[in-house]
This record gives sequence, structure tokens and C-alpha cells, in this order.
Amino acid sequence: MAKMMQTTERLIPDRITKTEDFLIYLRHVATYEFLKKYIEPGDNCLEIGCGIGFGSDILAGKAKNVIGMDIDENAIKYAKKRYRQHNLSFQRADGSNIKANSNVFDSCVASHIIEHVKEESNFIKELKRVTKKNGKIIFVTPNRTYRLNPKEKPWNKFHLREYSAKGLMSELRKHFSHITLLGIKGSGEINNVEYKRIQKIRKLIRFDIFGIRHWVPQWVRNIVKRKLGGVSKFFDDSYLTTDFIIDSEINNALDFIAICENNKQMNGVIRYYKNQPLRTKWEKWTGLSEYTDGYKITKARKNIFLQFLSKQPKNQKVLDVGCYVGDVVNQISMQGFDAYGIDVVGENIVEAKKKYPTLTFKKVDLHNAIPFPDNHFDMIWAGDIIEHVHNTIKIFSELNRVLKPGGHLVCSTPYHGTLKMLAISLVDIDNHFHPEHPHVRFYTARNFRKMLRKYGFSVKKEHYLGRMRFLSNNMLFISKKVRQLDWEKVPDTFR
Repeated sequence: MAKMMQTTERLIPDRITKTEDFLIYLRHVATYEFLKKYIEPGDNCLEIGCGIGFGSDILAGKAKNVIGMDIDENAIKYAKKRYRQHNLSFQRADGSNIKANSNVFDSCVASHIIEHVKEESNFIKELKRVTKKNGKIIFVTPNRTYRLNPKEKPWNKFHLREYSAKGLMSELRKHFSHITLLGIKGSGEINNVEYKRIQKIRKLIRFDIFGIRHWVPQWVRNIVKRKLGGVSKFFDDSYLTTDFIIDSEINNALDFIAICENNKQMNGVIRYYKNQPLRTKWEKWTGLSEYTDGYKITKARKNIFLQFLSKQPKNQKVLDVGCYVGDVVNQISMQGFDAYGIDVVGENIVEAKKKYPTLTFKKVDLHNAIPFPDNHFDMIWAGDIIEHVHNTIKIFSELNRVLKPGGHLVCSTPYHGTLKMLAISLVDIDNHFHPEHPHVRFYTARNFRKMLRKYGFSVKKEHYLGRMRFLSNNMLFISKKVRQLDWEKVPDTFR
């Protein structure tokens, strides 16, 4: 068998002797087992950066064919001798220049690779090139906020960068319009072992101010590790992959898992980002970049809605428009409400039904009728949805139709006002109004308020999120249905 050096980057199952290394290996295995949910039996699957191949071997248990690629020749030799399923093969390849035709893979997995590549944007483009339209491209990468202090450089010499949730999504949104971000974490005991491992490393590197550790050969480093010992005094192999949890709660996650749909329509947006300079202090301060503090804004508007919901009588029927993979619908249900979710992306609905089988989810194109009876819901939550819908008359008319008289519509959308538009025109107009941008409607507070009133709603409260009031990132209006629309006056096309 090909000679391989044991490192935390290349863990070899047969040579693991420390509990902390075993838990890292188990975490990887749990991740691959989870990713099989996103692979169909007929898929041609690529794993880029396959290492010694155990992940590709797991994926081959579900996919029709799996090709594992890695730049390390010894790793590929080891994988070829160790894993020999009939539908599994390995190739030596550079992820930035994949030797494959375009549009050949149904799914592509890059586990703990993106933090290693010099040009992550070119790397992602190459994965998009070889993946079929609407195929899945999945990234797994460490959570820097769990491992590093703010602005601290990675202490792993092989990592050129590490991502926070905000940073990862900011990069991926340049290339994909549909992204599901999940986190993997262990039980309290497992997280404690990992935390101690990280703290020990940080104590050691504190004394290595000249970076000498990066120049020490790996075999010397392994001897030092054996002499010093690990965090654990004995090897505990009683842990299982089921001791790890993967869900949408990304706080304190050990690793992030980003499932991206290879939507080709984002290519136009990529062209604008290709030569985009670094954001200026002015732009960061004003929040003009669409994705600045995106997670904080998303969390803030969701919390406002859930807080308002908690004050309402229980057992009401609540609809989440644009429910994604159903996490908010589940939170609504857990508060004692009858929760429903609709989304335009079929894969999101499939995933939502898998995660929450007792709840109701439907795939709905919001340019058509919402498939529920008149006056059916007590409350509707539409978080940053209306800016994606061309047919404004249809969406507002349908929200009015399915909402009961006196029911509440809680709706948010990106804020546009005179001062903000002036600032955007100076620093970011090409990106902000790109013709292939997923946002097709842009609302000021005044015309948003006017649209709500026109379609039978009375605005009760307004919230402005992110930065100062007149440069806000987002606005959220809580309104009440006070008038049923006169359907005779609504154009036939939109009834």
C-alpha cells in the first residue's frame, strides 16, 4: 500500500491512536453519511480533494458512479488500493483545473478544500463548469469563529483562510442563488474535547512568534505529538457518528455544510464580481453591499416576527411564504400554532418534508395563485420575498385573499430611500441593478406602505434594520387586513 504520513489533514483510520483524532475522523464520516441525502441513486458524483478516499467510498454507497480527485499522488495511490467498489475510481487532479468535460456531474462534493485553494472564486467556477444545471455543489469547511479570534490568521499552515458563516455566504452568493447552510456539532462532551484540543494548539503557537512550526518536517511534528500526548490520556473509541448533530443552527458549529444549487443564471452576476475591488469603509458603514451583515439582518427580522407571533392567541393558522427548508415553520409550530410553508424551489420543499414530516409544505410559484382557500390564515410571514416577484399585483392580491379579515401580514424587503439610492449610485449601481440580479422589485418605505394600503392592509408598525434609519439595509412592516379586495376590479389576468 502507498506510504502515507498521518496528519489531521490526512487521517488514516487504521493509525488513529488519540481520541481527538478519532472524533475528527468520526465528524467527517458523519458529514459524508449526511450528504448521501442529497445524492440520487443515478447520480454521477465528483469528490474534489478526496484525500485517502474514505469519503468517496461512503458516497459510492448511494451514487451510480463516484470519481475521487486529489492533488496528492500518494493519497490517490492509497485510495486506489484501499477502496475498490465497482462504481468508484480515483484520479490525481488539481481542483482549479479539473480534467473533465462541462456539465458531466450531477453532484459535486468539496469537503475541507475551499480553505486550501489560492483563488476560491476560480475554484468555485470550475466546480460549476463540470456540474450539470441545477446539480448540487456541496462545500464543507471549518467554522473560524469556533477556532480563531477575530482577525486572527489560521494556525493550520495548510489553510489560506477560514470562514465565518457571514464570510462563507458572502463568497458563495456571488455564484449561487439557492444555498442551504447547515452546521455540524457534537454532544457537549465531544465539543469539550475539540475545544481543549484547539486551546492546546493556541497555547503552543503563542510561543512560536516566528512561525517555526511551519518549517518543521511532518515526521518530526508527529514524534513531538507522541511524546507530548494529546488532550486525552487514553484512546476512547466508544463514540459514534450518531453523537453528531447536523441542522440549520450554525451557532457554535464545528464545521459548516453549504449545499448549493448550480443555477446558471447567476453567471451574469459573477462577471460583475470578477474584478470587484475591496469594499470601502464608506460602503461597509452605510451597509450598501447587499450581503453586509446578512446573517444579522436575517436573524433580526426573524426575531421581530417570532416575538410578535408569541403575543398572538395560540392555535392560529400561520403561513410562511418562502419557507426555504422549513426551519421557521417548525419554530412557528413549536410555539403552538398551526404552521404551513410554501416555497418556489422544489428541492427546498423536499428537504423541509424530510426534516419536518408532520408539517405541511407546498411548492408554489408566487406568480400563480396560492393553493389555499379564501380567508384561510390568521397570519402570514413573508420575509424578503416580494422583491423576487415580478407580478406585484398578483402577490399582494393573493396575500389579501388567503388572509382572514383582521389577520396580520408581517412582510420585509430590502430598504431603498433617496439618500441610500444616491449613495448606491456613487459606489455600487452596476451590481445593485444588474439585469440578472435575483431582486426584480425595489421598494422605498413610502411606496411599500402605499402598496400595502392599496391592497387592503393597514400598517401598524414599521421596523428598519441595519445601519442608520435613512441608510437601512432592510425594512419590516407589520400590517393588518382591513379590507377584502373587490375582485371585480382586479384585472382578469390576475384573479
